[in-house]
Amino acid sequence: SAALSGPHPAIDIAAFSADDKLNGKLLALASADGLQLWRTVDHKVISAALPNAPLPLHALALSSAGPALLAAEGGCGQVQVWTLPDLHPLRPVPQPAPACSKSSIEGLAFDPADSSVLARSQINGLVWLENAQTGAPIAQVRPSDDQRNGPAPSGTPPQQPAGVPRLAFSANGARLAAANTSGAIDLVAVAFHPAADTSYKGTIDPGGGLDTFALNADGSKLAVARKDGSIGVFDTATHLQIKVFADALGSVGHTTAFSPDFKIAAVKTHRANVA
Repeated sequence: SAALSGPHPAIDIAAFSADDKLNGKLLALASADGLQLWRTVDHKVISAALPNAPLPLHALALSSAGPALLAAEGGCGQVQVWTLPDLHPLRPVPQPAPACSKSSIEGLAFDPADSSVLARSQINGLVWLENAQTGAPIAQVRPSDDQRNGPAPSGTPPQQPAGVPRLAFSANGARLAAANTSGAIDLVAVAFHPAADTSYKGTIDPGGGLDTFALNADGSKLAVARKDGSIGVFDTATHLQIKVFADALGSVGHTTAFSPDFKIAAVKTHRANVA
Protein backbone atom coordinates (compact mmCIF):
# COMPACT_ATOMS: atom_id res chain seq x y z
CA SER A 1 0.00 0.00 0.00
CA ALA A 2 1.00 3.65 -0.36
CA ALA A 3 -0.17 7.08 0.79
CA LEU A 4 -0.71 9.67 -1.94
CA SER A 5 -1.22 13.36 -1.13
CA GLY A 6 -4.06 15.17 -2.88
CA PRO A 7 -4.15 18.72 -4.26
CA HIS A 8 -5.87 19.93 -1.07
CA PRO A 9 -6.11 18.53 2.48
CA ALA A 10 -9.76 17.53 1.87
CA ILE A 11 -10.11 15.14 -1.09
CA ASP A 12 -13.62 15.15 -2.54
CA ILE A 13 -13.68 12.61 -5.38
CA ALA A 14 -11.41 10.02 -6.96
CA ALA A 15 -11.36 7.84 -10.06
CA PHE A 16 -9.25 4.94 -11.30
CA SER A 17 -8.34 3.87 -14.81
CA ALA A 18 -7.25 0.44 -15.96
CA ASP A 19 -3.68 -0.27 -17.04
CA ASP A 20 -2.60 1.46 -20.22
CA LYS A 21 0.66 1.26 -22.16
CA LEU A 22 1.77 4.83 -21.51
CA ASN A 23 1.09 5.42 -17.84
CA GLY A 24 0.34 2.22 -16.00
CA LYS A 25 -2.61 2.50 -13.65
CA LEU A 26 -3.83 6.06 -13.08
CA LEU A 27 -5.62 7.60 -10.11
CA ALA A 28 -7.26 11.02 -10.28
CA LEU A 29 -7.80 12.94 -7.02
CA ALA A 30 -9.91 16.09 -6.95
CA SER A 31 -10.55 18.71 -4.30
CA ALA A 32 -11.76 22.30 -4.15
CA ASP A 33 -8.37 23.49 -5.42
CA GLY A 34 -8.18 21.33 -8.53
CA LEU A 35 -7.13 17.87 -9.63
CA GLN A 36 -3.99 15.70 -9.60
CA LEU A 37 -3.21 12.67 -11.75
CA TRP A 38 -1.11 9.95 -10.09
CA ARG A 39 0.60 6.95 -11.65
CA THR A 40 0.07 4.30 -9.00
CA VAL A 41 2.76 1.88 -10.21
CA ASP A 42 5.51 4.24 -9.01
CA HIS A 43 3.49 6.82 -7.00
CA LYS A 44 4.43 9.69 -9.32
CA VAL A 45 2.34 12.78 -10.05
CA ILE A 46 1.72 13.04 -13.81
CA SER A 47 -0.04 16.39 -13.64
CA ALA A 48 -0.93 18.82 -10.87
CA ALA A 49 -3.05 21.10 -13.06
CA LEU A 50 -5.59 20.69 -15.85
CA PRO A 51 -5.98 23.25 -18.64
CA ASN A 52 -9.50 24.67 -18.97
CA ALA A 53 -10.80 22.63 -16.03
CA PRO A 54 -14.40 23.55 -15.04
CA LEU A 55 -13.78 24.10 -11.30
CA PRO A 56 -15.00 23.16 -8.77
CA LEU A 57 -15.13 19.53 -9.89
CA HIS A 58 -18.18 17.40 -9.07
CA ALA A 59 -17.55 14.25 -11.14
CA LEU A 60 -14.55 12.42 -12.62
CA ALA A 61 -14.01 9.55 -15.04
CA LEU A 62 -10.90 7.90 -16.50
CA SER A 63 -11.10 5.68 -19.58
CA SER A 64 -10.08 2.04 -19.42
CA ALA A 65 -9.53 1.57 -23.15
CA GLY A 66 -7.48 3.52 -25.67
CA PRO A 67 -7.20 6.32 -26.35
CA ALA A 68 -6.63 7.29 -22.72
CA LEU A 69 -9.04 10.04 -21.69
CA LEU A 70 -10.01 11.97 -18.56
CA ALA A 71 -13.42 13.61 -18.13
CA ALA A 72 -14.37 16.07 -15.40
CA GLU A 73 -17.56 17.99 -14.68
CA GLY A 74 -17.75 21.37 -13.00
CA GLY A 75 -20.49 23.80 -12.06
CA CYS A 76 -23.74 23.99 -14.04
CA GLY A 77 -23.08 20.76 -15.94
CA GLN A 78 -19.96 21.82 -17.87
CA VAL A 79 -17.96 18.76 -18.96
CA GLN A 80 -14.44 18.79 -20.36
CA VAL A 81 -12.51 15.80 -21.75
CA TRP A 82 -8.72 15.64 -22.06
CA THR A 83 -6.40 13.22 -23.84
CA LEU A 84 -3.73 11.53 -21.69
CA PRO A 85 -0.88 11.97 -21.01
CA ASP A 86 -0.60 15.27 -22.93
CA LEU A 87 -3.77 16.78 -21.32
CA HIS A 88 -5.10 18.23 -24.57
CA PRO A 89 -8.74 19.43 -24.20
CA LEU A 90 -11.00 17.74 -26.76
CA ARG A 91 -14.07 19.95 -26.35
CA PRO A 92 -14.34 23.69 -26.94
CA VAL A 93 -13.54 25.73 -23.86
CA PRO A 94 -16.93 26.40 -22.21
CA GLN A 95 -18.04 29.98 -21.83
CA PRO A 96 -18.64 31.22 -18.28
CA ALA A 97 -21.97 29.79 -17.18
CA PRO A 98 -24.64 31.65 -15.17
CA ALA A 99 -24.25 31.27 -11.42
CA CYS A 100 -25.93 28.14 -10.09
CA SER A 101 -26.08 26.66 -6.60
CA LYS A 102 -25.59 23.02 -7.65
CA SER A 103 -24.47 21.06 -10.67
CA SER A 104 -27.11 19.15 -12.63
CA ILE A 105 -24.63 16.29 -13.28
CA GLU A 106 -23.96 13.68 -10.60
CA GLY A 107 -21.73 11.13 -12.30
CA LEU A 108 -19.53 10.35 -15.30
CA ALA A 109 -18.24 7.00 -16.58
CA PHE A 110 -16.49 5.87 -19.75
CA ASP A 111 -17.57 2.65 -21.44
CA PRO A 112 -14.64 0.36 -20.49
CA ALA A 113 -14.68 -1.26 -23.93
CA ASP A 114 -15.06 1.96 -25.94
CA SER A 115 -13.60 5.22 -24.66
CA SER A 116 -15.51 7.20 -27.29
CA VAL A 117 -18.68 6.62 -25.23
CA LEU A 118 -19.19 8.65 -22.04
CA ALA A 119 -22.14 8.09 -19.69
CA ARG A 120 -23.46 10.85 -17.49
CA SER A 121 -26.19 10.91 -14.86
CA GLN A 122 -28.24 13.90 -13.82
CA ILE A 123 -29.37 14.79 -10.33
CA ASN A 124 -32.95 13.87 -11.35
CA GLY A 125 -31.91 10.28 -12.13
CA LEU A 126 -31.69 10.60 -15.93
CA VAL A 127 -28.78 8.64 -17.45
CA TRP A 128 -27.65 8.98 -21.03
CA LEU A 129 -24.68 8.20 -23.26
CA GLU A 130 -22.83 10.75 -25.36
CA ASN A 131 -19.88 11.01 -27.71
CA ALA A 132 -16.88 11.66 -25.45
CA GLN A 133 -15.16 14.01 -27.89
CA THR A 134 -18.11 16.13 -29.03
CA GLY A 135 -20.75 15.69 -26.32
CA ALA A 136 -23.34 14.70 -28.93
CA PRO A 137 -26.05 12.47 -27.37
CA ILE A 138 -26.12 8.79 -28.32
CA ALA A 139 -28.97 7.30 -26.30
CA GLN A 140 -30.92 7.61 -23.06
CA VAL A 141 -30.44 4.48 -20.93
CA ARG A 142 -32.49 5.36 -17.83
CA PRO A 143 -35.39 7.82 -17.57
CA SER A 144 -35.53 10.51 -14.93
CA ASP A 145 -37.22 9.83 -11.62
CA ASP A 146 -40.06 12.15 -12.65
CA GLN A 147 -40.61 10.09 -15.80
CA ARG A 148 -40.60 6.84 -13.82
CA ASN A 149 -42.33 7.78 -10.59
CA GLY A 150 -44.01 11.14 -11.15
CA PRO A 151 -42.82 14.48 -9.76
CA ALA A 152 -41.53 14.55 -6.19
CA PRO A 153 -43.43 16.72 -3.71
CA SER A 154 -42.47 20.38 -3.96
CA GLY A 155 -39.28 21.14 -2.03
CA THR A 156 -38.27 17.47 -1.64
CA PRO A 157 -34.45 17.29 -1.92
CA PRO A 158 -32.70 14.25 -3.42
CA GLN A 159 -31.41 11.93 -0.68
CA GLN A 160 -28.28 10.90 -2.57
CA PRO A 161 -25.31 12.83 -1.11
CA ALA A 162 -23.34 15.08 -3.43
CA GLY A 163 -20.01 13.80 -4.72
CA VAL A 164 -21.02 10.13 -4.91
CA PRO A 165 -19.88 8.51 -8.17
CA ARG A 166 -23.27 7.44 -9.55
CA LEU A 167 -22.32 5.19 -12.46
CA ALA A 168 -20.44 1.92 -13.03
CA PHE A 169 -20.12 -0.20 -16.18
CA SER A 170 -19.42 -3.89 -16.65
CA ALA A 171 -16.23 -4.54 -18.63
CA ASN A 172 -17.97 -4.95 -21.99
CA GLY A 173 -20.20 -1.87 -21.58
CA ALA A 174 -23.45 -3.86 -21.84
CA ARG A 175 -24.43 -3.53 -18.17
CA LEU A 176 -24.63 -0.39 -16.08
CA ALA A 177 -25.25 0.32 -12.40
CA ALA A 178 -26.60 3.77 -11.58
CA ALA A 179 -27.40 5.30 -8.20
CA ASN A 180 -30.84 6.86 -7.91
CA THR A 181 -32.07 9.77 -5.83
CA SER A 182 -33.15 7.54 -2.94
CA GLY A 183 -29.61 6.18 -2.43
CA ALA A 184 -30.32 2.76 -3.97
CA ILE A 185 -28.65 1.37 -7.12
CA ASP A 186 -30.52 0.53 -10.33
CA LEU A 187 -29.27 -2.21 -12.66
CA VAL A 188 -29.62 -1.20 -16.31
CA ALA A 189 -29.14 -3.13 -19.57
CA VAL A 190 -27.71 -0.86 -22.28
CA ALA A 191 -30.41 -1.70 -24.82
CA PHE A 192 -28.57 -0.95 -28.07
CA HIS A 193 -25.42 -2.86 -27.04
CA PRO A 194 -24.85 -6.08 -29.04
CA ALA A 195 -24.49 -8.06 -25.78
CA ALA A 196 -27.48 -6.43 -24.03
CA ASP A 197 -29.39 -8.68 -21.61
CA THR A 198 -32.92 -7.42 -20.95
CA SER A 199 -33.14 -9.58 -17.80
CA TYR A 200 -30.49 -7.37 -16.20
CA LYS A 201 -32.68 -5.07 -14.14
CA GLY A 202 -33.94 -4.29 -10.67
CA THR A 203 -32.77 -2.21 -7.73
CA ILE A 204 -30.30 -2.99 -4.94
CA ASP A 205 -30.59 -1.14 -1.63
CA PRO A 206 -27.10 -1.23 -0.11
CA GLY A 207 -28.05 0.23 3.29
CA GLY A 208 -25.50 1.88 5.56
CA GLY A 209 -25.23 5.11 3.54
CA LEU A 210 -23.88 4.72 0.01
CA ASP A 211 -20.33 5.95 -0.65
CA THR A 212 -19.51 4.42 -4.03
CA PHE A 213 -19.80 1.17 -5.97
CA ALA A 214 -18.40 -0.88 -8.85
CA LEU A 215 -19.40 -3.82 -11.04
CA ASN A 216 -17.10 -6.78 -11.66
CA ALA A 217 -16.09 -7.66 -15.22
CA ASP A 218 -19.31 -9.43 -16.26
CA GLY A 219 -21.65 -7.34 -14.08
CA SER A 220 -22.70 -10.32 -11.96
CA LYS A 221 -21.36 -8.80 -8.71
CA LEU A 222 -21.72 -5.31 -7.29
CA ALA A 223 -19.26 -4.07 -4.66
CA VAL A 224 -20.54 -1.23 -2.48
CA ALA A 225 -18.55 0.97 -0.11
CA ARG A 226 -20.69 2.46 2.66
CA LYS A 227 -20.31 5.53 4.80
CA ASP A 228 -20.13 3.31 7.91
CA GLY A 229 -16.79 1.95 6.62
CA SER A 230 -18.08 -1.45 5.49
CA ILE A 231 -17.95 -2.99 2.02
CA GLY A 232 -20.76 -5.23 0.79
CA VAL A 233 -20.75 -7.52 -2.25
CA PHE A 234 -24.13 -8.17 -3.91
CA ASP A 235 -25.28 -10.75 -6.45
CA THR A 236 -26.94 -8.75 -9.25
CA ALA A 237 -29.19 -11.68 -10.24
CA THR A 238 -30.75 -12.14 -6.78
CA HIS A 239 -30.04 -8.59 -5.46
CA LEU A 240 -28.85 -10.20 -2.22
CA GLN A 241 -25.69 -9.38 -0.28
CA ILE A 242 -23.38 -12.37 -0.45
CA LYS A 243 -20.39 -11.02 1.46
CA VAL A 244 -19.66 -8.14 3.82
CA PHE A 245 -16.38 -6.72 5.08
CA ALA A 246 -17.23 -4.86 8.27
CA ASP A 247 -15.20 -1.72 9.05
CA ALA A 248 -13.00 -2.38 6.01
CA LEU A 249 -12.46 1.34 5.45
CA GLY A 250 -12.33 2.46 9.07
CA SER A 251 -14.51 5.06 10.73
CA VAL A 252 -12.74 8.19 9.43
CA GLY A 253 -14.64 10.17 6.79
CA HIS A 254 -13.57 9.04 3.34
CA THR A 255 -14.29 8.91 -0.36
CA THR A 256 -13.69 5.52 -1.94
CA ALA A 257 -12.85 4.51 -5.51
CA PHE A 258 -12.76 0.95 -6.82
CA SER A 259 -10.16 0.13 -9.43
CA PRO A 260 -11.24 -2.08 -12.38
CA ASP A 261 -9.59 -5.12 -10.79
CA PHE A 262 -11.61 -4.53 -7.58
CA LYS A 263 -8.65 -3.32 -5.58
CA ILE A 264 -9.60 -0.26 -3.52
CA ALA A 265 -8.39 3.27 -3.00
CA ALA A 266 -9.75 4.66 0.27
CA VAL A 267 -9.39 8.42 0.00
CA LYS A 268 -9.40 9.93 3.44
CA THR A 269 -9.15 13.48 4.72
CA HIS A 270 -5.51 14.22 3.89
CA ARG A 271 -4.34 11.45 1.59
CA ALA A 272 -5.28 8.51 -0.59
CA ASN A 273 -4.36 5.10 0.78
CA VAL A 274 -3.98 2.74 -2.18
CA ALA A 275 -4.14 -0.90 -1.11
